[in-house]
Amino acid sequence: MNSEKDVVGLTRRLVGFHSVSNVSSKEIADFISNMLDSAGFSVEQQSYRLSDGIEKVNVIAQKGTGMAKLALSGHIDTVPFDEKEWRNRNPLDLVERDGRFFGRGACDMKGFLAVAMVAGMRIAAHELSRPFALVFTSDEEVGCIGARKLIEAKGKIADMFVIGEPTGFQPFILHKGYMFVRISMRGKGGHSSEPAKGRNVIERALPMVIERVNEFREALQNITDNRLKPVYPTLNIGKLTMSRNAAKNIIAEECTLDLDMRPIPGQDVDEIFDALRRHVAPDGVINGISVEVKLMRKPTLPFETHPDAQIVRETVLMTGQEATSTSFNTEGGIFNHAGSESVICGLGSIDQAHQPDEFIDARFFKEDVVRRYEDLIRRMCGNQ
Repeated sequence: MNSEKDVVGLTRRLVGFHSVSNVSSKEIADFISNMLDSAGFSVEQQSYRLSDGIEKVNVIAQKGTGMAKLALSGHIDTVPFDEKEWRNRNPLDLVERDGRFFGRGACDMKGFLAVAMVAGMRIAAHELSRPFALVFTSDEEVGCIGARKLIEAKGKIADMFVIGEPTGFQPFILHKGYMFVRISMRGKGGHSSEPAKGRNVIERALPMVIERVNEFREALQNITDNRLKPVYPTLNIGKLTMSRNAAKNIIAEECTLDLDMRPIPGQDVDEIFDALRRHVAPDGVINGISVEVKLMRKPTLPFETHPDAQIVRETVLMTGQEATSTSFNTEGGIFNHAGSESVICGLGSIDQAHQPDEFIDARFFKEDVVRRYEDLIRRMCGNQ
């Protein structure tokens, strides 16, 4: 078997599927399922639909029966792209140039999916004493929705996970959570020539809301974990939106602020949200303006796996690199909360994720890399 050729060819097929999070993942999920079924995996699909009615699919492929000892996991969705920003005429064509493979998802994270599939397909079921699985999810890029759906339906899926987000082949065992909060302010509109007849949200509430949010952010910085960078929970005001009819001669009637909050391990996300809500608008009203603080989606939990856990020791052995923390968010917190132990360890650089001309270095497709994941599976699940 020519591993590099197989991985490149499979990555090319996977990149060729348009699997941006706002479209159905059925086509790519069926392709993966059929290939793994032909390679001796027992394949299960979990299908779900969001409010827009678009079908999404998670894939769970396993060799052996019972609870998987180890799962290699990744997501099949990608972020959007603008073809005009790419040197490739079509970002869904995998192009090799100067020792790099360019294409949407090549790094985040279809290259890893290909490596994981090739490594897993090399091992026959009779060579395993404990079950091994591949777990591929949808909608990671829009809030880890697929992983949530999977855990809600099945509970714990595997004892241990290696999640192949781009880490440069270094194990990550710690990262912050993620919370999306929206603060909505509603007053009363009207023509600017008669200000007394309205309640202007910009004048009456917005400055105070921003001031209180900033006070809360400063308080968060007193909570620290020196293993992280930055060492404290972060809060960012990322977006301000006015109502559709906003204009210079209209009394501002509505305004929203979108916040990004990233709690550290050990913090209770519900308590953090309640504390923010009470600090910003304890009564729900500021100077006659209605103020609502709302959690827009279920938080992604902070993630931590103990450095002495078997999966950490094994991935350190696999990579030859120390386990450390990362600043980006993954599905690790979701799987760990269900009772698993996870390590984030994949291919390529997170600096390339979500970028025009996304690429992965060709060295990550070499036989040595495939062999290391294969050996990991054999050490943990094989007949030894």
